[in-house]
Amino acid sequence: MSSSRLEIMWMRRTSVKNNDLNPVWKEAFTFPVENTDSSLLKVELWDDDTWRRDDKMGDAEIDLKPLFEKQAKHKKVLSPCKDNCLYKDSSIFQYENGRKTQEVWLKLRNVESGSLNLQMEWTLPST
Repeated sequence: MSSSRLEIMWMRRTSVKNNDLNPVWKEAFTFPVENTDSSLLKVELWDDDTWRRDDKMGDAEIDLKPLFEKQAKHKKVLSPCKDNCLYKDSSIFQYENGRKTQEVWLKLRNVESGSLNLQMEWTLPST
């Protein structure tokens, strides 16, 4: 028995932060999510080089299923484990209008050290 997986990739490129070892981006991106059963957010960080090939600085991923799941409580906490790239505990907050927010610190992989902070928001589609 074989299985296949359809992967849809949405790429967004941030602005370049020159000469900064701890860059901060305050940029927002919107991604459509059509299948909440298998939604994995993969992030790759690259160093933009003018005269050479860009260097990969690391990657991380996070399963967005907990963000999409129905919650019995206003707040849900996810902890780092071997199955995720979480650097520290992450809280998901649910609001009465169905909107949810999650702030995550992801530990970068395939690099000596590094972390990435993301703030995500899930809004139910309007009918």
